[in-house]
This record gives sequence, structure tokens and C-alpha cells, in this order.
Amino acid sequence: MNVHYPLILDGATGTELAKAGLTADNVSELWMLDHEEEVLRLQEGYVRAGAEVIYTPTFSASPVSLEKHGLADRTRELNLRLAGISKKAAAGKALVAGDIGPGGLMPRPFGHLSFEQMVDAFACQAEALEEAGVDLFVVETQMSIAEARAAFLGVRKVSAKPVFVSFTCNQEGKTLDGCDMASALVIMQAMGAAAVGLNCSWGPEQMLPVLKRLAPYAKVPLIAKPNAGMPEFVDGKAVYRCTPEEFTSVTAEMIKAGALILGGCCGTTAEHIRACAEKVKAFAGPLPEISAGGREYCAGQRVLLPADEALPFGERIACGSDFEEKAEEFDGEEIPVLVLDGHTDFEAFENAQYMIDGPVCFEAEDEKLLERALRLYRGRALYRGSLSDDAAAAFSAAYGLIVL
Repeated sequence: MNVHYPLILDGATGTELAKAGLTADNVSELWMLDHEEEVLRLQEGYVRAGAEVIYTPTFSASPVSLEKHGLADRTRELNLRLAGISKKAAAGKALVAGDIGPGGLMPRPFGHLSFEQMVDAFACQAEALEEAGVDLFVVETQMSIAEARAAFLGVRKVSAKPVFVSFTCNQEGKTLDGCDMASALVIMQAMGAAAVGLNCSWGPEQMLPVLKRLAPYAKVPLIAKPNAGMPEFVDGKAVYRCTPEEFTSVTAEMIKAGALILGGCCGTTAEHIRACAEKVKAFAGPLPEISAGGREYCAGQRVLLPADEALPFGERIACGSDFEEKAEEFDGEEIPVLVLDGHTDFEAFENAQYMIDGPVCFEAEDEKLLERALRLYRGRALYRGSLSDDAAAAFSAAYGLIVL
């Protein structure tokens, strides 16, 4: 996929279709198929306004989300048909991104699904979008690093196409599950995400400080897809009053901070996207270099550390059935060295890893055990041991593993 930067994304789908009659009482996927002309009108308008990428209207078309309406068995059909509308709207003038939104999934112990069940659910949706011929994927509005990783790995089961990943967070840069956005960036870019960033949450001015905080850690383009400001509720309906001029008032600063992929989320219209495209065209540059200064970082959900400095390793700990009890003793000042062997209890590790704020280091001689741990781990891990060169390269590419 050949693209240039800055890259312009589309604007809102849900809030715009609400103007055409979509309500909370509707199953949005069925409503959109019954009102294909409204979806076409909206997406064609974004392309005319300058959007170079439009999202398929499949935000809530994963089998987990569709199951709430008894439609999980129609996952393939609905994703194929909805993606087909976007391909028709793009008409070769814009790229089509297969949109995967959050399913509200939490792995054990907070949810009822295992991590691999989450991966399989997203792979089901991604497979249909791949079949539909999307140009890339976007995993968006993520509120949990666990679910973002599951969706990303689900896509990777069926496609090698580029994947953008964007989160929603508070103004302190924390996701709903408490993951720091700097950690989320380090984790996802190390796994191979083509771009990482923010969408929804709030307006451009509130998003800018978080983008600036992420910039030093970015090795990929950052995404900025804010709302049209904060909504006001009038007669029970959300009203967004941020004008296209106000919406693009900090576009140049966002680009300087590394946000090379820009668009709009809730409340934005074709006019907001047109204004964004004009600001991008007028940007005098030069564009920022995305390199994170050449540094590598290991990361837990809430703490990241430069991997090229002396690291504070703690004691070696066996990942057995008593792992949760041991995890309670981690103080975050040292990196625990987790030993994986035939006695490893992966369910105990999956259930208790949320207690670990910072990165971990794995020791393992069995590559299958190590990969199982890397799939479950919600961070960017270190490794000590005698891993083969081929396995080290494969695990670094797939999970961001840092081999010491």
C-alpha cells in the first residue's frame, strides 16, 4: 500500500447517520443495509472533501457485538456487504480501511473469555473484511490494551495488510483499563502496527497535549481523529458545536508532533474534513521524522523503560499456580524475571498479570511456551536465554520481543 503523509481520514459515521434517521433502537448494521444510499452519500461526501481513507461501516460488526442482536452467524455476510458499500463509495479515489471497533471484551479474570477466544472473534470479522478486499485495517476506539492486542492478532491471523490502531483515553493519557498511552504506543508499534494514535475522546485542543507526550516514543506515524469538540446535550441529543475552523486550529501543531494521519470522529462532517485537507495542503513543513531517537523501550501497561540502559532486574520467579500470590509482591521498582517451564500455569499468569505495572523478562528454553506467554502478555517483554536466531527474529517481529 503506497501512501503519502500527511494522510487524510474520513469523519464521523454514527453521528452523521443519526441525522438521517439511525437511532439507538436500530441494529446499525441492518439499518445501514436498508439505507445504503445514505451511507453512500455520506462516504462519497468525505471522498469529495479530500478524505484519502474511508472506514467501512463495520465498527460494531464483530461476532461478539453482533451476538447481542442474535446476528453472530451473519458476521461474514454483514461485513462483506457493508465493506462493499465503502468500496463503491471510494470508487478507486480513496483507500478503504476495514474498521474493527471494540467489543467491550475483557479477558479473564475480568471477563468470561480467554485471550485466544478474543483473538478468534476478531479474526472472524477480519477474515470477512479481507475477503471484501479492503486496502488496510483500522482497530479503533480501543479502551483496553488487551482488546487492542487481541484485535491486532486477529487481523494478523488472516491478513498481512497494514493495521492502524487508535485508542480513546482521558486527558491524562490513560485508557479505561489504566494503560498509559505511551506504553500502548510502544507495545502496538513493536507488534507491527503501521500507525498508532488517538480517536474520539474529546476535541483537537484537548488531544494535542497527549500527542505531544507520545511523540518522543513514536517510530510510526501518529493518528489524530478527534471529535468536533465536547458535545452538549439538547433534548437528549448530543450536539457538537465545534466549527470546521475551530476543529483545524491546531492541525499544524498536531503534524509537528508527529500526527501524520488526521481525520475526524464524533460530530465531524464533510466540511470538517475539507477544512482539515486544506490545512494539510497549506502546511509548510518540513514533516517531522518518526524515529523515537533510535531508542527501544520495553513496556508494561503503566510503566515503560529504555531497553538500552542498565535495567533493574529482580529475582527469578516460577510462573506456577501461586503466581497471583507472588504478583502481589511486585513493587514496580524491579523487572521480574519469569521462568517458563513445564510447570507454568498460564491461566494463573493470564489472571494475575494486570498486577504488574512495568515490563517483565521471560526465561524459557521451550519456544512454544515462550510464544504462548508472549501472546498473553499485555506489554513489550524482554528475554534472557538461548533462543535460536530464527525464533528470536520471529518473536521480535510478531510480539516486539527484546532479546538481551
